[in-house]
Amino acid sequence: MAQQAAAIISLHITAHGSGAYQSACVARDMLPELDITVINTNAVSMATGYMALEAARAARQGASKAEVLGVVQRLMANIHQIYAADTLKY
Repeated sequence: MAQQAAAIISLHITAHGSGAYQSACVARDMLPELDITVINTNAVSMATGYMALEAARAARQGASKAEVLGVVQRLMANIHQIYAADTLKY
């Protein structure tokens, strides 16, 4: 029998380059009976993946929702990315 989650924390790559965050907000609003927090990480690639891994690790270790959100917020404040493009043609 599957265990039901008490809350959902939904991490998404930057809303500046993707519609995933906005789509998640629409889905959250369609399910007002659920405790869903949608986060725009303002990051891409493995920076977002690392946040998700650390959030999942904290949750598995029994952290509360507030504690998991604290982990994500600390990572968001401390992860920095450098973007490099092969060309500026497009």
